[in-house]
Amino acid sequence: MKMEPYPTTPHVVRTSLDPDKTYAAALRVFVRRGWGFGARDPAAHAIESEWVQLGSGPYQLSYRVLVGGGEIEVFTSCQIVLPPHPVQGCAIDERPAGTMAAEASLVADILAEVQRL
Repeated sequence: MKMEPYPTTPHVVRTSLDPDKTYAAALRVFVRRGWGFGARDPAAHAIESEWVQLGSGPYQLSYRVLVGGGEIEVFTSCQIVLPPHPVQGCAIDERPAGTMAAEASLVADILAEVQRL
């Protein structure tokens, strides 16, 4: 899989939606996508997925969403799993092709879920 440049700052979308409802919507989207929770902090409106296998390649991604201050912030962590070698992180400024589109899709799903409430 081809790697592409990735910003070192999180993807941020401005919103005027209620942060509690937006966080609850993000939880439901994670569950619906089958990602599970690597970490959750309801007080901080923060959630991170477990590692998600990207296709049949060696890459795994973990999505972090932080809601607050009129923003939805998304950052994707990346690791490379090539047995028998130890797991190693991707370069800080690179992610597998399509990662930024996947983040945009995640935000769109969260916003749509808030509207369903």
